[in-house]
Amino acid sequence: MPRNPKKLEKEQLVQIGRKIKETRGVHVNQKDFADKLGITQSMLSRIEGGQVEPSLATLLKLCEISGKSLDWILKEHEEPH
Repeated sequence: MPRNPKKLEKEQLVQIGRKIKETRGVHVNQKDFADKLGITQSMLSRIEGGQVEPSLATLLKLCEISGKSLDWILKEHEEPH
């Protein structure tokens, strides 16, 4: 059965969630960060937990407010310092 290329693997969702949580940092709560992203705290929690795939709009907003690249968020490598 062919894979659906539009859906991310569970590992990828967990990795993206980890990077979003890392970007948020420990000093910013989920509610405030979710507000900046234009999503609910519940949705951010589910994204950070690797339960749901973030929308492209959410990822682009994250890049805009954090200065991180979309490539860094979506790939396994670390962003150069």
